[in-house]
Amino acid sequence: MNAPLEQAVALALELSPHEQAQLLERVASHLANQVLQKADNPHEDSHWGKKVWAILEQLDTSDWDNIDDPVAWLKEQRHQSQKQFNLDDET
Repeated sequence: MNAPLEQAVALALELSPHEQAQLLERVASHLANQVLQKADNPHEDSHWGKKVWAILEQLDTSDWDNIDDPVAWLKEQRHQSQKQFNLDDET
């Protein structure tokens, strides 16, 4: 990670859970706006929130029910990802 991103993450982790949720909502909204502006169809009059909701409803979250410890799950995902893309391994 680059230094500004590391600083932002460090600050975000100091927030209360409620403030972290608000931060996630604002970042997700901003990202959705950027993505939807690029793919915006001028003939479609629906609100951007409806488009985001439609995209979110298409996500397959069925395997998320088995996540008891999100931190441990994320660490395992990162570990598995690093094993797949380890370029130093000459096997």
